[in-house]
Amino acid sequence: MEYSTLSFCIYYAIESFHNDREYASQAILKHNICTGERSYWYKPSHFPTEPFFIPRQKGTAPGSEDDGVVTFAVTDGTTGDSYLLVVDGKDFSKTLVEQKLSMRVTFATHGEWFEGMVTDN
Repeated sequence: MEYSTLSFCIYYAIESFHNDREYASQAILKHNICTGERSYWYKPSHFPTEPFFIPRQKGTAPGSEDDGVVTFAVTDGTTGDSYLLVVDGKDFSKTLVEQKLSMRVTFATHGEWFEGMVTDN
């Protein structure tokens, strides 16, 4: 949200028809519109929710625009199980947390983060 009124380079989104063969093929896209670089999180038959970027906590070393984590839920289309993923905002292929959820979360669910709800205490 810090970049919502400023110029920015990076955004995260759901990409449908990711593999150009199956309409239900979905991935999470990290797109740097300044350089054209694209990175993806993708697993066949896995359906992610809307991604949400969480910047590094204020007061830590200053970072770049993608210095933080991206979080989203995923439903495994073969088992019906859902899990929460947290991936590194810079190295998009690096999974930091994968936590199974007790209920199914649909891919149409929107992401949101509220600053201050989670602390390091």
